Amino acid sequence: GNVTEITWSFANLKDYFDKDWEMNKDKPDTKSISYEELLHRIERAISIVFLSAEQEWKRYYDGRRGPLNPEVKYCSNCYQIMGVDLIVDANNHARVIEVNGQPSMALSKDSKDHYSVTKYSMINDYVKMIFNPIKVAKILEDDLSSLDNQELVSSLKQSDMEYLLDYRREKEYQGGWRSVYPNDRHEDLHSQFLDLHKVTQQRRRVHDILMALEKKGFANSDESGDEDSATTTTVTTK
Repeated sequence: GNVTEITWSFANLKDYFDKDWEMNKDKPDTKSISYEELLHRIERAISIVFLSAEQEWKRYYDGRRGPLNPEVKYCSNCYQIMGVDLIVDANNHARVIEVNGQPSMALSKDSKDHYSVTKYSMINDYVKMIFNPIKVAKILEDDLSSLDNQELVSSLKQSDMEYLLDYRREKEYQGGWRSVYPNDRHEDLHSQFLDLHKVTQQRRRVHDILMALEKKGFANSDESGDEDSATTTTVTTK
């Protein structure tokens, strides 16, 4: 049968959670949450999975690059779409159950149903975000110069600046994508997590700068997107 028959659109999901929240929010010990809170919990769950894998991914690719593997190149312009499957438990906590490195981009039988429209919207926003032609070097320079801790800024390496340029360019247009990391809403969790994993001092500095930039906000960025294109993206250091 058509996949639409067994799936909800994001609009359906929003309607369900928001109505349940309005009906139960004043009840003592309620477990109901709003749709927006659900998305925040999804952000947290996905971010922890990807931050957990960050160091291993870096070790893997660093180990493959070198004189013995000349065909393995550093790719500063490479991106990957990953599919994350989640469930929501009885307490409305989001749990990651699977990460797919090659998620299906196939459409349903009806190219105009919500399942296909969501994928169309996702790819459209993805291309606009990644290949945004806007020049952000001066914008990033102004953002960094406005931060209080200039000693931290002066410690940035070239590779850090290249990463921050990508980060800032993505911020100019996100459409229906939501950033799971960096995300200042989850700063305490992410900071504790990085400390627990004993990341390098340089990685921690980049994290602190990202959090400072996130708190500033970006008045010029376009985060508008189709409600049915609501997806999540994660950013990790190179």
